This record gives sequence, C-alpha cells and structure tokens, in this order.
Amino acid sequence: MASLSARMVEAADGGDGDLLSWVARYGDEGSCEEALMRLRFPGGWACPRCGNRRCSPVAGRPRKRQCTRCRLQFSVTSGTPMQGLRLPLPT
Repeated sequence: MASLSARMVEAADGGDGDLLSWVARYGDEGSCEEALMRLRFPGGWACPRCGNRRCSPVAGRPRKRQCTRCRLQFSVTSGTPMQGLRLPLPT
C-alpha cells in the first residue's frame, strides 16, 4: 500500500497541501482523523505492509492497529506527512 504523500493531501484537500491549510479545513482532531482515514484507508483498515484487512486495536493505544498477519502496528497517520508528530492532529 502506498504512503499518503503531501501531494496526495494537496489533491484531496483542494488546498496547497501545507499543515496550516489542513488545520483550517479540519479544525478539530476528530474531523482531521476522519479525513485522514478516508484518504489513507478508503475501504477500511488495511495493513500498509501486507495489505491484510484484519487489523486489531492495540491495547492502551486507541489510535493504533496491529495487523493479524505480519503484526505491524500502524495508525491513521502512518505514511503521511503527519507521521511522528507529537501534536494533536489539528494543531
């Protein structure tokens, strides 16, 4: 599964693709997370490594999923320009 690049965010967002325009469009964390989910996993959760659609929630990490086949842990921001940010999604 391909990663979600800044260009893909730009095309989907209709803006210039920078973080400030993303925040302006999706002002709260829930809206931002839903938009990323639609862009990153349009058919529902799927492992970015092996494509498996059976992904379980990770205990104690509500936004993380773990693939039942290859055991990769990932989130809605994995493979996006927002991966690794320590800020809430809309800020």
